[in-house]
Amino acid sequence: MGNNFKRWKRDVELALGLADLDIALIDDEPPKLTDTSTVEQKTQYHKWNKANMLSIMIMKKSISEN
Repeated sequence: MGNNFKRWKRDVELALGLADLDIALIDDEPPKLTDTSTVEQKTQYHKWNKANMLSIMIMKKSISEN
């Protein structure tokens, strides 16, 4: 077996993009929430955090055990 990282990366990026989860790959993690965080900041943080968690799960599932 050869190194198929480039193909794997392309396939994962496509899958995450189609699932609208690529925000975690494109944007940096938003600042942690505080008592003074706005609704918009809270929404963005939760959206990014969910996308990040699901992206990690998808990547782990797509990695061969070999």
